[in-house]
Amino acid sequence: MLKSLNIITPVWNDAPEPWQLSFQDGASPSFEGIVELHDQIMFYLVIILFGVSWMLSSVIFNFGSNQNKIVYKYHNHGTLIELIWTITPALVLML
Repeated sequence: MLKSLNIITPVWNDAPEPWQLSFQDGASPSFEGIVELHDQIMFYLVIILFGVSWMLSSVIFNFGSNQNKIVYKYHNHGTLIELIWTITPALVLML
């Protein structure tokens, strides 16, 4: 009788551990799908992160002020283009 009430049998639930950095084991198929989606998104996110970091570091090291002294002589502030690429997304968001 007590066994049918699940009072004596232990419950084998997954519990968080101190300083846990990953997901717990999935208890349902939907959570397993969420974890799989997370893993796929993180793969592409890491690729994008390394690509952007590589491009940013190459621009900083190759086109810094120490390498190109003459560039600042002809450097203009692109006020018009800055206004365009600031106002255009705002207008798109308002639509």
